Amino acid sequence: MKNISEDLRKVAINLLEESAFIFSDSLCDDNLPEINDWDAIGIEIKFSGYLRGSIHLWTDTRFAKRAAANMLGYDEDNIVDEKAGIDALGELLNVISGNLLTTVYGNEPVFDLTIPSSLLKESLSDDYAVKDVLWLSSEDSTLLFVFREA
Repeated sequence: MKNISEDLRKVAINLLEESAFIFSDSLCDDNLPEINDWDAIGIEIKFSGYLRGSIHLWTDTRFAKRAAANMLGYDEDNIVDEKAGIDALGELLNVISGNLLTTVYGNEPVFDLTIPSSLLKESLSDDYAVKDVLWLSSEDSTLLFVFREA
C-alpha cells in the first residue's frame, strides 16, 4: 500500500479552502484529541474498481455546521442544522475522495464511489491505528481523514 498521507494533506487543505472557504493546517501529535473525550461525527465513502477501500472524515458538529453555512453562502448569523452540516461533510468528502484517488493513482484507473454514509462513533477507535491518516486543525475544530485500502 502506498503512503498517501502527503497527497491527502495537499488535496484536503486545498479543497477545504476552495469548496468551503475554510482554512486548515496540519495538527501535530501533541494536540490530538483524546478519543474518549472527542465528540466526533464521522462520514465514509467507499471506493471500488482499480482497487477497493474507503475514506473517512471525522470532525465535530461545530465544524460541520460552519462548512454548511460557508458552502450555502450564509453569513454567520444564519443557523444551520446538524443534518445540513452532515450533508456538507459528505459533499466535501466526496470531492476530496475523487481528487485524492486521481492524484494518487492517475487519470487512467476507474473508481466507483459510494454515496457518503455516517459512521458509528465506535469505529473511530479503529481509525486511530491506520497508517494513512491526516489530522488537521481549523479554528477551534479538529479533523481526521483516514484512507484505507481493502
